[in-house]
Amino acid sequence: MQQQLGVLGMGSSTTLFYIEKLNILYHQKFGGDSTCPFKMLNANFNLFNPYLPNQYEKLVPELHRHLIAMNRLGVDKILIPNITLHQTVDHLPEDFLPKHKIIHPYELAIEKLRSENTKEVLVLGSVHTMKSRYVKEKFKQQGIKLLAPTQNEVIQIDKLRNEVYIGESTRESKLAFEQILYKYHRKQRVLIACTELSLALNKKNSNNFIDLATLQLQKALDIFSENR
Repeated sequence: MQQQLGVLGMGSSTTLFYIEKLNILYHQKFGGDSTCPFKMLNANFNLFNPYLPNQYEKLVPELHRHLIAMNRLGVDKILIPNITLHQTVDHLPEDFLPKHKIIHPYELAIEKLRSENTKEVLVLGSVHTMKSRYVKEKFKQQGIKLLAPTQNEVIQIDKLRNEVYIGESTRESKLAFEQILYKYHRKQRVLIACTELSLALNKKNSNNFIDLATLQLQKALDIFSENR
């Protein structure tokens, strides 16, 4: 039986980014006139965004409700185009069956870093992510030290993240981000842990960073290889 991919729509720019990349990668993989087949449930992002990153009393029931609806569509894997929301995934009830279907970006990153025997990685994301005890502990439990940029760099990165979110990123902010990447990527692994930063990323910069959105998308495509 053919496996089914589900996409839970979040913010418009990030969701469109994931859909576009899914189609590009699927076409590269299978050729012809291929476009990626998936089932989508589009959420009202305003039900989530005011409570991110960790107001779980609001986030858990709302995410729970949407994932149950998505599960009823008969999907085998679920792609969520928002990195921060996966912190809430880890707070879902243990007996919540669709939980195991979610393509979790942090778990994919840990798996990749461990396969490389990488012991430390610098994280670039939202202010919360770069300072988050949750993210640090998740990696620390697997023997990986999570590093953060300087306070001034944190401010510059979050400025670009906010600009991308509203669709008004400036050349100045993009250049500052490029310079931060260039500073760090030569000496250590860098983790891009924010979909807005994935949108701004110039993939020609380096092969020394790990983009969590790309890891999610590649994992999502695996189910189509299994279908053939």
